[in-house]
Amino acid sequence: MNVTGRIALALLCCGGLVRAQEKESERVRHVYDVRVLTTQALDFRGPAIGRPTGALSVFDSMEAPEPIPGELLVSAIQTNFEEDSWSDERNTIEFSDGALSVTQTPAVHRLIAAWLDTLRSRFARRVVVEADVIRINAAAWHASGAVPGILTPAQEKDLRAAAADPARGSLLTVLRAVGLNGQRVYAADVRSRTYLRDLDVQIATSAVQVDPVTGKIEEGAVLDIRPRLAPDASHALIETRFHMSRLTALETFEPGGAAQGRLQLPVRDNLVAGTTVGCPIGRTLLLCAGTAGADGQVTAVLLRPSLSADGAGGAVKSTEKREMRFFDVANLTQQVPDFSSGFRLLSQKFQSGDGPGLTFSSPELVGSTVEPEDLENWIRSNVEPRSWKNSRNRIEMWGTHFAVVQTPEVLDQIAAFLAAAVPNRSRMVSVESALVAFDEAGWLARRASLSGANPAEADVAAVLDAARRGDGCRIVGGTQVAAMNGERVHCWNGMDRDFVLDVDSEVTESASASDPVVGGIDGGFSLEVRPTMAGDQRTIRLELRPVWQDVSPPEMLDPQADGIAPFQRLRTAEFRFDGLQFVGENTWTLAGTASRNSDGRREVMVLLVRARSMEVK
Repeated sequence: MNVTGRIALALLCCGGLVRAQEKESERVRHVYDVRVLTTQALDFRGPAIGRPTGALSVFDSMEAPEPIPGELLVSAIQTNFEEDSWSDERNTIEFSDGALSVTQTPAVHRLIAAWLDTLRSRFARRVVVEADVIRINAAAWHASGAVPGILTPAQEKDLRAAAADPARGSLLTVLRAVGLNGQRVYAADVRSRTYLRDLDVQIATSAVQVDPVTGKIEEGAVLDIRPRLAPDASHALIETRFHMSRLTALETFEPGGAAQGRLQLPVRDNLVAGTTVGCPIGRTLLLCAGTAGADGQVTAVLLRPSLSADGAGGAVKSTEKREMRFFDVANLTQQVPDFSSGFRLLSQKFQSGDGPGLTFSSPELVGSTVEPEDLENWIRSNVEPRSWKNSRNRIEMWGTHFAVVQTPEVLDQIAAFLAAAVPNRSRMVSVESALVAFDEAGWLARRASLSGANPAEADVAAVLDAARRGDGCRIVGGTQVAAMNGERVHCWNGMDRDFVLDVDSEVTESASASDPVVGGIDGGFSLEVRPTMAGDQRTIRLELRPVWQDVSPPEMLDPQADGIAPFQRLRTAEFRFDGLQFVGENTWTLAGTASRNSDGRREVMVLLVRARSMEVK
């Protein structure tokens, strides 16, 4: 090619470059759909099964995640991408009705589009929580060494192997709930049927009319959760309500007399828990377990959180020395709800539909929650303190998020600071309880070693070994549950049943009838507890409210009075107290004793408790 040709080619290339530059300098208007970021996600509550009380929350729930305010989204884009260019009146950005209308150069549009895609993927991450409900025999349970909290791979393997072996256990149900970060969702395996729950007696001038009243009873399992991801998505804080109910009998009752008909009275087995737990993504956590029955069968719930995708996408770098990033700090700043028991005792006055009977008198929360203002001050004090003197560096709060404007290096340090703080707040305490019944000879043999303010741990642990062998004592009930430090939780394993507790007399001048009144009662073992780590990190303070109620089959009670129909009488034995116990880390402690008469024989009931702390990592 000659010189003239080379010059012509160079001019042609320069002309193309100039045209490309002119094209890049053109303003283009794009509309971005950002409803995923700016619209509130709906919460979905799980259905009630069995009776409606179950595990009750004094405080309904953690807050639902708040969407990003449109004006903050606008501010982030203007801060992160060509900040000086927005002073040009030709460049505009507006938010309205879930859409961003932006006029900018194509180059800036490419940056905005990529950044919004990354933000959407992070805010739309789906948290998957799977629950396996298993039942295994006492020997397999004891051999696994499992306690509430994060399981080791060996413990998980042993439990799943025992559940898969028909000689040792079974898998009762599998539940899988999927929701956005911070959204309340549920999974349910529920079966329902109608039954005759009551007879409505109506009396006319000289006649009695019985109106049957039907009801619906449901059984199955419900997993109701609200997962909260840590800022780095390494683990989730999971607010959990679990209820499994199984109909074991539908007994009949004939009132007799003028109220001709037949009532149906359901009897159900239950495992109920309400708690908030922290778990690393991809690990398995033992949420709760209950022991019941003469064979010591243990029913346990295994939780495993995971992410449907990493959701992070490729990081889009800001074109500025400072950029705005969003940090979800809910794991540090949100109060977790308290869960109290709805256990119904025979000694309480109740009728069908009454609310819970036992609750703590004080509903305050005592978790290690950080106030948002304190967290902001900690960040300013611990992460490049001098840099905050620059007024361009700032922290804004919306909902459960911080919007931080800083240099990329400082923002990375803030992310690391929050990642280190979250496990401390999410620290868990597992609480195990066992109620042991001694026969008279067994108690006399061990009374001396169990007396005094602080019986030796070896003597207390020996009681459990003897109970497993049936050597003068037996385990009649117990629960295990994981809780956050300072959180009140509840776990109940047992039965509930309806029975005819009374009859109302309906009388007119020429007719009379008895109207049956149906009530409900719970049996089994319930533990309501608030564990709190002491300052020395070696002692755990337990606010205890255990309840055990042994309910015998109902007996017919006939008043032997004209026109008064028979009703049912229940016999129960109770063990309960309200107490404050300080226990050593991972140490079995005798929490309380009481005696009762059973079939003419005297038994001594002994409650043993153990607690241990666990880091979420």
